Amino acid sequence: MVIILAEKTRLGVEIEVTITHLQRLEIRLLGKAFLGYRARDGWRQSLPFYAFRCPVHGYVEDYPHGYAERLDCPLCTRGELAGIRVAEDEATLAEINDVPPRTN
Repeated sequence: MVIILAEKTRLGVEIEVTITHLQRLEIRLLGKAFLGYRARDGWRQSLPFYAFRCPVHGYVEDYPHGYAERLDCPLCTRGELAGIRVAEDEATLAEINDVPPRTN
C-alpha cells in the first residue's frame, strides 16, 4: 500500500511525497527514509533523496546538505529566503528614504 501525501502550502507550492507504509515506519524509527537517486537540471551527478517529516509542513523530501548531511525542509527554506528578500527590500527602501535630496 502506498500513501500519497500532498499539501498546498501558504506559498502556493504543492509538494507530493509518495511513501510506503514501511518507509513511513522507517521515518518514525530512523527519522528518514531513502527514496532513490535523482538528478536535477544542471547537476553533474545524481544525489540520494530522502523523505522525512517536517514539524511544520509534514512529509517532504530533500537531499543531504553540507558535511553534516543535514536534511532541510524545502518549503521552510523558501519561506526563510522570501523573508530575507523582504527584509533586504525594506532596508533598501529605508536607505533610499534617508538620503537627503540633492541641492544644486
